[in-house]
Amino acid sequence: MKKILLIMPYSSGHGGMETVFTTLFNSYLTEKYEFTFLLLDIADEQWLSQIPSHVRVIKRPKSASGGVKSRLKRILFYIKIIMSEDWDIVIETVTKSLLVEHYLKWFKRKKYRLVSWFHFTIKGNRGFAKYARYADEFWAISSGIEEELLRLGVSSNQIHLIYNPVDYANIIPLSKQPVKKLVYVGRLFDESKNISGLIRALSQCNSEKYILYIYGDGEDRIMLKELAVQFQIPVQWMGWSQHPWNEVMKNGIDYLVLPSVYEGFGMVLAEAIARGIPVLSSNCPDGPEDMVKNGVNGYLYQYDDMNQLIQLLQYVLDKDMDDWNQKAIQQSIPFYVDRYLNHLDSIIESKEE
Repeated sequence: MKKILLIMPYSSGHGGMETVFTTLFNSYLTEKYEFTFLLLDIADEQWLSQIPSHVRVIKRPKSASGGVKSRLKRILFYIKIIMSEDWDIVIETVTKSLLVEHYLKWFKRKKYRLVSWFHFTIKGNRGFAKYARYADEFWAISSGIEEELLRLGVSSNQIHLIYNPVDYANIIPLSKQPVKKLVYVGRLFDESKNISGLIRALSQCNSEKYILYIYGDGEDRIMLKELAVQFQIPVQWMGWSQHPWNEVMKNGIDYLVLPSVYEGFGMVLAEAIARGIPVLSSNCPDGPEDMVKNGVNGYLYQYDDMNQLIQLLQYVLDKDMDDWNQKAIQQSIPFYVDRYLNHLDSIIESKEE
């Protein structure tokens, strides 16, 4: 049985990575392979209850000290776990650690496959470009990341395009009311999510034709609330929910909106499409272009083109919702869980170091 170490240096407990790992750890792959999940820091441990008991979870003990001493303890703990067993595959989700793992592998004459499984865009990421060469292979969660890896000189033989998994779900009927219900689900972090851009664009549209529901929380919540008041747009702030789609089903929806400047995949798009919901998304790096098919399951706009976003919002606010075939929307993406897991299984079995 192959022994696989998956390392997650930091977890908020609420993100897309956590969703992917929960799916993986609750799959048949954890019966076929011996998984160990190493968490160095975690903000909210509640989601760990979703990981089955046969998956070994190792959490770094919390340190009362700070500064250099704390960082040193963190590094030593991390090295100790890597050196403690003969792993077949070590999967890293950040970049700088690839250097450490590469030299540990060389120094201790280990034979594990060192995999980079990065969950954010790598475009313009100089750190990734610097450390990527130390990985043996790459699991790319979008075609945009795959293309960027090739541009960086990574061999196509080292890259596996795997996307992210999404579960089949029950279709959520569209509200189809005179006032369109636009929904944003995600972290309130404006640098990457650009919710302020969405608010400014909506201020140029007829406010009697829509209401924006925002599910999520984050460091920019207060600023965004003040901005919505300033621009006088109708917003319902729904807060963070562990099961946002249950809340969406109760409150209604017509479109899922994702105005991001960058993504790694855009998990919320896949989750909406799996429920038959049309989406309106920026065509940012990376991920949305793998999912959104204009006129079939939603629309894409250039992420840095405010005028295009305004025009598209005006178009969908006037569009007849009966034009959407929700079953066709649901069937428009190729990476549902069963297919995803079988593909990942074949990659794990693909070669020996």
